[in-house]
Amino acid sequence: GIRTSATIGGNICNDSPIGDFLPLLYALDAELTLSKKEGERIIPIEYFIHGAKNTALGSNELLKEIKLFPMENEDYSFFWKKVSGRDSNALTKASVFSAYKIKHGKLTDLRIAIGGMSPVVVRSKLIEKQLIKALNEDGDINKILEEYFKFFSPVSDQRSTASYKLKAVRNVLDGLTKKLKGVIL
Repeated sequence: GIRTSATIGGNICNDSPIGDFLPLLYALDAELTLSKKEGERIIPIEYFIHGAKNTALGSNELLKEIKLFPMENEDYSFFWKKVSGRDSNALTKASVFSAYKIKHGKLTDLRIAIGGMSPVVVRSKLIEKQLIKALNEDGDINKILEEYFKFFSPVSDQRSTASYKLKAVRNVLDGLTKKLKGVIL
């Protein structure tokens, strides 16, 4: 209902890099419809959020619609891990969302979006392609993940230190890649 929609819209328009829903929206290539009296415009989510409290939302505009596109053949699996101080109702320190598809024993698609590690959610389609190849061909996953970490710029805050966030996200990504290796033939 309205409460759920408003929460998702609030995650987007408040553009906090720790918004729980944002990594999912980035990984699924969400498009936003912004509306005002003069008309509407559609913008991909990665171009909407520029940093904390800095969006492409114009004056007198509101978020009208969040569009998610059906994923090809819908044979995807999903992975989400929230790093927080406690299990329930805690502010996020970082979060990792992934959607992946395995067909005939090979990883055919991989999407990873990480929140809380930079002023915006981090997603690299190049790194995703490199990880697909490395996971399918027993390549150097660690080297690719180190390249991925160059996109991160976490800050220490009241929730945790930057080094803790880096270590926690690395552990989550290591777990994700091990899980994927375990299901690839």
